[in-house]
Amino acid sequence: MDKIKIITDSTCDLPKDILNDLGVKVVYLSVNINSKSYEDGKNITFDELMEIVDKDEDFPTTSQVTPDVFKEVYEKYLDRGYKIISIHLSSKLSETYQSASIAKNILETKDIYIYDSLNAGLGLGLIVKEAAEMVRDGYSLEEVCKNIEKDISTIKSCIVIEDLVNLIRSGKIGKTLGVLARVLKIKPIIGLLSGEIILLGRVRGKKAILNYLIQFIEKNNIDKDSKIYIVYSKGSIILEDIKNYLNNRGYNFYVSHVGCVIGAYAGKGCTGVFIKND
Repeated sequence: MDKIKIITDSTCDLPKDILNDLGVKVVYLSVNINSKSYEDGKNITFDELMEIVDKDEDFPTTSQVTPDVFKEVYEKYLDRGYKIISIHLSSKLSETYQSASIAKNILETKDIYIYDSLNAGLGLGLIVKEAAEMVRDGYSLEEVCKNIEKDISTIKSCIVIEDLVNLIRSGKIGKTLGVLARVLKIKPIIGLLSGEIILLGRVRGKKAILNYLIQFIEKNNIDKDSKIYIVYSKGSIILEDIKNYLNNRGYNFYVSHVGCVIGAYAGKGCTGVFIKND
């Protein structure tokens, strides 16, 4: 039986206790603000980052993991006889996946399997958590890799963004949409399609936001075997309503706070749902 190490990056937004329990190695993207650099979730939290933003009105930038960092981490586990599965943030949102691929090429090994999740936040986290659970439960390398490939193509996402200012300033979406959102007081609903951020809809008011997310959940035909992950940031106005909706119907779901890198773009008050049906 192969020894397998799951490696991911900090944008997976899974809590440290889960990552530690499952033996997942995390490499950290950087958050840069006020000429200082912090490791996402390691030496700064999302709330601490937002305090700096509110105080200084500076926009945080982010930096991908470098090939040198990946090379060092990979060598550590290769030397201990591990096969490595490395799963990362969408290559269309960050160059972290490319850095991992460069490191593998430098090492010239076939014992590293690198995956572009085509996802972000708990979409990536869902893939990582399930892969790590399979490793823990004794599945083979081939079985884990096949499941990752299936997961990448089946995850659906729907995220309500309270304020588009950070996404606009980062160039991830167009400025026109942001102006319309502010003038009309609408909340954009975004998702990920083939690894890119897309606009799913526009709503106004708490009731409309909640109804949109409930409709998204219902149209994906969830059942007791569905994986449902809820992500939020401080100030979410519908988190408790979504949790109550799922609890009242007996669905199992997982909730986590957004991390610094994803939160730097999503901002305060975001709420998202990620779904995978087996």
